[in-house]
This record gives sequence, C-alpha cells and structure tokens, in this order.
Amino acid sequence: MLLALSLVISLFVVPDRASQREVLGILKSWFVAPILYFYLVIHVLPGLKSVRRCLEWYTISALLLSIWGILQFVFDAYQTPDGRVSGPFMSANYLALYIMPAIIFIVLRLWHLLCIPKVHTGIVGMFMKVFRVEQRVSYPSLIRYFFAGSVILFALYLTRSFGAFLGLFVALFVYSIYHWFFSPWKMKTKGSYLKFSGFVVVLFVVLSLFFVTGDPGKFQQMFNIKSQSSSSVRLEVWKVSAELIGEDPVFGIGPGRFEREYLTRAPEILQKEPYEKEMLHPHNIFLMFWLSAGLLGLVSFLWLIAMLFSIVFRISTDDGRKRLGVICATMLLAILVHGLVDTPIWKNDLALQFWMIAGIIARLRYTA
Repeated sequence: MLLALSLVISLFVVPDRASQREVLGILKSWFVAPILYFYLVIHVLPGLKSVRRCLEWYTISALLLSIWGILQFVFDAYQTPDGRVSGPFMSANYLALYIMPAIIFIVLRLWHLLCIPKVHTGIVGMFMKVFRVEQRVSYPSLIRYFFAGSVILFALYLTRSFGAFLGLFVALFVYSIYHWFFSPWKMKTKGSYLKFSGFVVVLFVVLSLFFVTGDPGKFQQMFNIKSQSSSSVRLEVWKVSAELIGEDPVFGIGPGRFEREYLTRAPEILQKEPYEKEMLHPHNIFLMFWLSAGLLGLVSFLWLIAMLFSIVFRISTDDGRKRLGVICATMLLAILVHGLVDTPIWKNDLALQFWMIAGIIARLRYTA
C-alpha cells in the first residue's frame, strides 16, 4: 500500500498534464499490470507443483530469448553498437537482467535434486526406511535442466554484462553459505568446509575465465574512471542522480523524467559535457525508486524486500515450500545486486519478472 501511495503521489510531482499522461502510462505498464499479476500468482496458483511450474515457464521464456541472442552471435546480427547480444531488446543489459535469475533457478534446482534427498512420510517413508530404498534422481529432468542452464549461461556470457555476473556470483555465494551451514538440510560441518571451498574455487575460476577471455578490453575499462568507460559513465550518472535527489529528497523528480533532467542538467552539475549525453535511467534500482517515487517510494520498496525475505525465513519446515522459497529469495538477491549498477523492475518485462518472484514467495506462505 505504501508503494502504491508513493506512486500516486509521484503523479503530482510532474509539472504539466502531458507529463502526467506519460506518468500514467508508466505506472500502468510498469506497476499496475505487474502488481495485478502479483495478486493473480498469490490467489490463482493452486499448489506447490503449479508454483514450480510457473518458475519453469519463466525459465523456458529465458531459454527462448537466450537462443535468440545466440543466433545474433552466430549470424553476426547484433542490434547493439558494441557487438553484444541483446535478443529482442535494444540493450544487452536488458537481456542479462531477464535471463540471469533463470540460471539461479536452474542451478539451485539441480543442486537440490542432487544434494537434498526427498523426505517421505507415512507408509511410503516407513517402507523406504525399512528396505533402505534410495530416492532415485530423475535423469531426464537433470538433462533438461543442464541443457537449458548451459544455453542460458552461454547467452549471458555473450551479453558481457559484468553486473549480471556480479549478481550471479554474490547470490550463489550467499546461498552456498546458507545451504551448508544454516539450512534445514545443512550437511555435517566436517564435509561442508571442503565442499564449500571447492565450490568457491570452481566459481572463481569460471568467473575469471569470463572476465579474462570474454572481453579483456572491457574488463580493463571497468576500472578506468579517467576516460569513457562503463564505470566512468555510471559515476557521472550517480553524481547527477545524487544532485537531483539533494534538490528534492522527499518527492524526487517523478517517473519518466530522468532522461530529460539528465540531458539538461548533467553539463551544469558535472561542469563538463558528460561522456554520454542521453541516459534513460540512473543505473541503480534504489536511486531510481528515490528519484521516481520519492523517499516514501524508496522506503516502501525496501520494506517490501525485507518482508519477502522474512517470509522465506519464516517457512520453518524442511519441505518443497522451503526449498522453492529459498530459490526465489536467491533469485531476488541476484536481481538486487545487479540492480546496484543497472535498473531492473522499471521496465515492462522486468517488472513482471520481479512481481512474479514476489508473488510466488507470498504464495508459498500459504501453500501446503
């Protein structure tokens, strides 16, 4: 409710009727429709199987977009000027923002299928215990997940999005700590350290190969703040954003106005021509909420995130609900980490993605 209130208030921050009509379009596409989908997920999905199927259908959509991006690479049909795959989008970062959480889902599903035995109760559980029948892994499921994960990961590699890989690394790292030391299915401490260390080494090697062999020039430019690079551009954008927030920290500038404000105000604030004259958004999800929906919007968004994580942690039973909840929380964490350098949620498809994950978490609170 607070988030909705902040968005309504933001409508009156913009100065003229034409801008207000634009804001109404933004709110309808980026919030009203996705939030309606959020409530549909909560109230329509009948059970745990349908919840998991919802995530699997999202993963299929990410797979299709990944194949689209890979075909751009194969046929050298890029839409971006820097030769990065983008699928149907005009920016490679949008494709990375959409498909990266699907990798989290696939990796953790595989992880759970291989590392967490299914718990059976009642007569079935007694039978399996007496006769020592082991839970069999579904190899067709493993093959499907492995194939989809490989394709999506390769497409993510081709986006050259360091923000997406940062989100992926941090989310999997945090989950591994949770899995081995704090989860209901945590392993014995003696073997956990070795497995955890092995995971960190493998993840570090994979990411190192991506950074070094994927695009060495872009990797070097990432630390270059004295000339035009992705880092220096973002520093300029963040500086302008901070100045705009400082001028009205309570109400911000309103939705859909950052591009115009940056175009007219950036040279004055930076006291020079910015590296990129046009900028759609502030490349940070928290700055975006503060600028677009004011301080109330930022606080309500942070409150929503805290509530979603708290719901997952309150699911105390070691069952499918807990495992799916933790997967969704990890996906959410990856989005937030990527959101430190890019802007998820404030786009139609990315908004549906976020509110779908939020809806599933809220649905798991009541799913038996």
